[in-house]
Amino acid sequence: MNEIEFENGSLDDLLDGTPSNEVVDDDSTPQDNDVPAGNPDWLDEPQDNPDDNGDNDTIADSDVLTTFLSQYGIENGKITYENDNGDTEEVNFNELDSAEQLNILKELTTPDLADHEIETINFLRKNNVTLQDVVEYYSQVAIQNYIKENGPAPREYSIDEYSDDELYFADLKAKYPEMTDEEIQADVDSAKENEELFKKKADAIRKQYKAKEDERTQAIQQQQKDQYVAFDNSIKQSITNFNEISLDYKDSKADALVIDNDMKNEIYNYLMRVDENGKSQFAKDLEDTNKWVNFAWFALYGDEAISDITNYWKNELKNTRRDTQKPRQTAQTTVRKPDNKPRQITDHHRNSIEFIGGENLL
Repeated sequence: MNEIEFENGSLDDLLDGTPSNEVVDDDSTPQDNDVPAGNPDWLDEPQDNPDDNGDNDTIADSDVLTTFLSQYGIENGKITYENDNGDTEEVNFNELDSAEQLNILKELTTPDLADHEIETINFLRKNNVTLQDVVEYYSQVAIQNYIKENGPAPREYSIDEYSDDELYFADLKAKYPEMTDEEIQADVDSAKENEELFKKKADAIRKQYKAKEDERTQAIQQQQKDQYVAFDNSIKQSITNFNEISLDYKDSKADALVIDNDMKNEIYNYLMRVDENGKSQFAKDLEDTNKWVNFAWFALYGDEAISDITNYWKNELKNTRRDTQKPRQTAQTTVRKPDNKPRQITDHHRNSIEFIGGENLL
C-alpha cells in the first residue's frame, strides 16, 4: 500500500482548503454515495409555497440568538433596562458580558412560577390528571367527610318549592277536578280562618307528596341499578365467551391466540371498574379522539391485517421448508460395455459414464 506523507505545512493546507501536492478533480459532481437517499414513497413531498418571497431562507442564515430574543419581545438584540440612577438605557445584548447575558437568558426562559405552582404542575404530570380532575376528586372527598361527620344532607323535594297556600290549592284541584278555581280559592280562604288547623293540613299534604316523590326516586334508582346489573352481566358473559382471536378469520381451521383468565380480568377492569369520579379507563379513553381513531381502525381493518400477516408468514415458512426438504437430484448413469474389438485406452477413450442429462463425467 502506498503511504501518504505530509510535508511541512501540508496539514495546514488541508485545514484551509488548499492542499499542496494534490491533484484536484475539477468535476464537482457528487458521487452516488454522497447523495442522500430519497424520501420514502409514503412521504408527501413538500409543496412550494407561493407566498414565499425568499426572505425566509433558513433560520441558520440569520442570527439565531437575535431571533430567539425577538420571541421574548427583544427586537434587534436591543435590551431596555433601568440603571442605578433610575433612567432607562438601551443596550445591545452582544455588548454585555457573559454573566449578564446568561442572567438575561435565564430570566427569559424561567417561568415566573412560585414553588407551590411548580409542585402543582409536577403533581398533575406525575399522576396524568387535569386540574379539573383534582378539583372533582377533592370535592367528592369533602362531601364524603361531611356525610361521615354530620350524616346525609337533607333531601330537597320539588314539593317544597310550593307555599302552603299553593299546595293546598293544587291538592284540592287534583282531588276535585270538577271544582272551579274560584270555588277552590274560597275553600282555601275558609280553611285559613283557623291558621293552626290549616298548617297541620298543609303539612300532612306535603308529607304525602314527599312520600310519593320518594317512591318515584326509588323506582328510578332501582331501574338504573337493574339496567347496570344487566349490562354488567352481559359484559361478563361476552368476556367469558371471548376465548380466542383467530389468526385468519377466513380460515375456520386457522390457529388462534388464546385469551387466558388474566387477560379476561384485565379486559373487565378496563371496561367496568370506575375511579372515585365514577369513570372507567374505557370511558376516559373515549375522551381522547386519538383512541377513537385507533378503535375505528381495529374495527375496520384489524381482522384483515391479522389475516394478512398470518398468511404472509405461512407462505414464508412453506418456502423455507420447500427449500430445505427438496430432494437432492441423483444422477442416473448408464454404463456402456466395451465392444469385443481391442481398443486403446486413452484419456479420450475410456469407459464412459453419462448423466441422463448428457453430461460426461469421464
